[in-house]
Amino acid sequence: HILQVRARDVSRALEPTAAALHQPFGDGVTVPLYLLGNSPAQDVGTIFNGEGGDQLFGGWANKPMIAAEVHGDPSYDRLAAYMATYHRFHGMDDQIYTAAARRTIEGLDAADLVRPFLGRSGFRILLHRLRAANLWLKGAQNIAPRAAQLAEAHGLTMQAPFFDEELAEWTFSLPPEWFLQASSEKSTLKRVAEAYLPA
Repeated sequence: HILQVRARDVSRALEPTAAALHQPFGDGVTVPLYLLGNSPAQDVGTIFNGEGGDQLFGGWANKPMIAAEVHGDPSYDRLAAYMATYHRFHGMDDQIYTAAARRTIEGLDAADLVRPFLGRSGFRILLHRLRAANLWLKGAQNIAPRAAQLAEAHGLTMQAPFFDEELAEWTFSLPPEWFLQASSEKSTLKRVAEAYLPA
């Protein structure tokens, strides 16, 4: 089934979506995911989703960082580049937060929370280091809880196969070219999906 979502649907669902969440999420897909939960809630109790696929299989955020490191731009800073992909509003606190919210986070720098993940030992391959950081930061602390909370709002149990621990560990044993091939991201995942999805 394809769910058609229009602007008025999103507008009506803003407050129920916010009420369903335990913390604020700023991703533009949040309200559509809430609306999507209405549909299967009529027929099923458990849903499977593809959340975590980008993080586990080398999706969109990795290419510009790897290209910058390969080409050796002297002004390149790994932490700053990662923050630009991770937090859409990083550095815009004065423009989007109220004075009260700014006082609450005064003295905190989100980059300090990210730095340890990018500097972790045990990853010789940059792509694997970025994938691990993405899984821990974007996946475990943002994407997975948001999806679970939105499903719970409709009385659904969510299963996210791409957050499976054994699967994740296995992917870190694979060569980087299984994830990025030229401009093609998530190469292995796409090849597996060919057996199940139309071209």
